[in-house]
Amino acid sequence: MEENFFQSDVEKNNALNKILGAYVRARDKIGFPTNAEVFDEDVNVYIAHLLFAFAMPNYSYIVEQYISMQPNDIKMLIDMAEDEYFKYFIYKVNGDNLLIHFGLFDDIRAIQYGQVQQGLPKAVDYRELASFYYQKAAEANRKIHKRKTALSDVLLKIVQYFDRYAEALSRVRREYYQFYDVFEDDEFSQFLGAVREYERTRNFQEKQDEFLGLYALWLKKKSRTLRTRINHLCNELHSLDKTFSFHLDDQ
Repeated sequence: MEENFFQSDVEKNNALNKILGAYVRARDKIGFPTNAEVFDEDVNVYIAHLLFAFAMPNYSYIVEQYISMQPNDIKMLIDMAEDEYFKYFIYKVNGDNLLIHFGLFDDIRAIQYGQVQQGLPKAVDYRELASFYYQKAAEANRKIHKRKTALSDVLLKIVQYFDRYAEALSRVRREYYQFYDVFEDDEFSQFLGAVREYERTRNFQEKQDEFLGLYALWLKKKSRTLRTRINHLCNELHSLDKTFSFHLDDQ
């Protein structure tokens, strides 16, 4: 088990390194080399992991219910979320979604700059919205950890140079899709399946530990915030393992 995972972990790192190398080369081609304006090797790593995640079916499954191109939908989710971590997650994945659409898919301009028909809402400024999401995600991340973090710094750098990072993504598109085609190979698909299963199991165990800790805390102090977080965790655990069934409202 350990040996098999180690081999898969090496393969995963190799895949990430290929994506990272492609993105670094794309930045050089557009005259925006790494560390030219600010130290941002960490942004390259963040975007490489984001591209890798977008190629994974389980990523879409996890985030699809929390992303929307309509700002009002996101505001409603944020208003319903009392937990700071949940707010951070919503802001971050929506910032990521817009960055990918601006750069890799290059389809957002058709939405944003299309002719606005009479009687329809004014087109959303998605560039401004992406910066807002990343800014709020960075603020939430700092609140969670009660200090400045490396991740919050990365998110703020993306805000500062959003257009350049997105432009580099557009240049890496062809190479990324060629890489994505590799996922159709049986051998690599098997590897991805093994990694997903390992990560699903590990994710379930981590969330289960978190649930037990929060539930023990809730028994001592039955706050509304804890109830919301626990029930959210229960939904996540049920999505990972259908045999898990628990909800505080039933207690």
